[in-house]
Amino acid sequence: MAYFHCASPLAVSGARDFVEVPQSGPGGETPRRRLVEIVDTAVPGSRPLRPNRPATVFAGLFGGASLALLVGGVGALVMVKRRSPAAPMG
Repeated sequence: MAYFHCASPLAVSGARDFVEVPQSGPGGETPRRRLVEIVDTAVPGSRPLRPNRPATVFAGLFGGASLALLVGGVGALVMVKRRSPAAPMG
């Protein structure tokens, strides 16, 4: 697992900075240093994401109905295939 933390103003402005990346090998090696380049600063989104409830409800209803039709169709097909032929009347 790697984590990066750059708190210096120089790193935030786009300069290169060395960051510790913990990596332990089979022999319990010490963490190595890697060169990391900060490309952009983090900014909050202009439009926060929120769940679209009507779309979620529609997708759930449509998906549930489709799955019910599929399972019901397969069940009906199995019943028709397993039914023994009717004995002739007479």
